[in-house]
Amino acid sequence: MLLISPEYLQIGTSETIPAHLDGYKIPNSKILYGSTPKGSYLFQDLYCKNYHSCFIDLLASYEHKIVLLKKAPSFYIMVQLKNTLDCHFYKLSNGQYNEWSINLFYSKSVFAEISLHKLQPSCTFILFIPNDIVKRLSKDYPIIKRFEELQSEEQTSKLFRGNPICNFKVMDLINAIHSNEHIGSKTYVELIKASFELLNKKNLKKQSEVETEILQKIYAVREYMSTHTTENFTRSEICQKFNLSMYHFEQSFSKIYNASPILLLRYYRMSEVKREVKKNDTGLKELASKYHYSYNSFIRAFQSIYKQHPKFLHTKIRRKATSNKRFSKK
Repeated sequence: MLLISPEYLQIGTSETIPAHLDGYKIPNSKILYGSTPKGSYLFQDLYCKNYHSCFIDLLASYEHKIVLLKKAPSFYIMVQLKNTLDCHFYKLSNGQYNEWSINLFYSKSVFAEISLHKLQPSCTFILFIPNDIVKRLSKDYPIIKRFEELQSEEQTSKLFRGNPICNFKVMDLINAIHSNEHIGSKTYVELIKASFELLNKKNLKKQSEVETEILQKIYAVREYMSTHTTENFTRSEICQKFNLSMYHFEQSFSKIYNASPILLLRYYRMSEVKREVKKNDTGLKELASKYHYSYNSFIRAFQSIYKQHPKFLHTKIRRKATSNKRFSKK
């Protein structure tokens, strides 16, 4: 993939990240860092057998544009993870992708112009899908089969005109890839299937337009909730902190994410719980207290997101650890 700036034709690139961006680094990724006087661009490619995914972080100090070029023909899923992306593909009209939007594309060669906004860091996930996987799965997903016929088009083709909303399952799998926790081909296959199942729905939810000023505040609220999962705050406190009316906090939030703020906060907390259970032997009662739940409400919250009792995950991890210890002794 090539990166070009209309204002600075040659962007200095490097395979190392500046120290102040260390927090963005993904383990075992192939890094390409670029910069101009107006911004920084971080591409992190992850490879697993036949699968290739990429996390793109764009950090602008000033408003400007960059161009992405990729000559190889490919199908790919694109999920906008953070902030709105102003991205215009060649001969493709709709160019604005809100947070949590998911779309499927095909292009023989990508030519994408991205407009960057001052101090609004953007993060995008792209998963390139092998042609044989598309052909195999298109038998089960009629809308994908129709899309497969677009390979004859010369420009980038997009499956949906609007921006379908991502779901918790897809986001969880992307987060697993980002954290690089025991990722293998199975994770990528699950992500492709989960995405296709979502995109194949007849009444697929699409993101409604929200006023830009409100949109940015809602983005900030979501970011705050994702990074303050152990804090106990009320809806009124959040509205006051981000200068939002209760109406916009509830209604505009749901328009963007197709989930209430309470449900999304629960998802972030339970995804943290899932990671903590995998990493150590913290008891479920201690985790319930840490995330401000009674034990029974904690169990119900976990089941509402992951459709199972957390003790099954907890038991499975402990048995695996015990089995590994016995094996090492032999």
